[in-house]
Amino acid sequence: LFGLWHHLPPETICINPPSRAVEADRKPYQIRVAREVGFAIPPTLFSNDPAKIRGSIRKWGGRAIYKPLGSRKNFWWDSQAQRLVTLFTTAIDESSLPDDRTLTLTPGIYQPLLPKAFDLRVTVFGHTVFGTKILSQEQERSQIDWRNGQRTLHYESFEAGTKISQLCISMLCKLGLLMGCFDFVVTPDGDVVFLEVNEGGQFLWLESASGAPILDAFSDFLIQPRADFRWQPPPAPLRIQQVQVLAAERMAEAAETHVDPESFYLDAAEPAVEVKPDGQKNSS
Repeated sequence: LFGLWHHLPPETICINPPSRAVEADRKPYQIRVAREVGFAIPPTLFSNDPAKIRGSIRKWGGRAIYKPLGSRKNFWWDSQAQRLVTLFTTAIDESSLPDDRTLTLTPGIYQPLLPKAFDLRVTVFGHTVFGTKILSQEQERSQIDWRNGQRTLHYESFEAGTKISQLCISMLCKLGLLMGCFDFVVTPDGDVVFLEVNEGGQFLWLESASGAPILDAFSDFLIQPRADFRWQPPPAPLRIQQVQVLAAERMAEAAETHVDPESFYLDAAEPAVEVKPDGQKNSS
């Protein structure tokens, strides 16, 4: 798939351009660009230096959060529990840190633990902006990282406002992206603090959660994928509920054309067979 990118005609429009998407996915780069365009950002330490990590936590009043430096492989298969495990943003203090050797081997992102009124997700297609208020403080498990309670949280459509919308658009322009999903913390005082932008974030679930007509807007965006895209809502926008059943049927049909994943693996009870150049077979 990566090799295919280099064979696309020059006029091909990608949402988002692959090379810019890879670049934008780097968290240290994001934070720098966010500060340059004018977002409020929290004090941030990217480090694997135990002394700096412990010192920063003390400077921030003894409470901080940790999140992984990368965003692509923060999950693994727990073979003992037979389940997929993922790493969420975690509240920490100095006493909860591991030993210095582990800190040195695990570079991460450290920030002060911000007070929250709620989390804010802003989805941007060109110049079209959808805000979603995430009521993350309603349950304990989602207070630090709303993804930890995503399926049971409440969501509301939210007017992001001209300033935040313009800053989001400016940041996408600077990153060379056509779309992005921004995450913010909104403090009890009403301050909007930038956390990150996901260049390939999921957004259809937000329509089901908040009622915003995101599917219709994105469908128009695919037809006219421009950085200055402005969606004109039709009298009766297409809603995701109208296509979910049909989409499920199409997906089921497509699944039948694929090879069963189990067929790719040898049964542990069967011997592996090695074929030699002379045609003879050895079992092991």
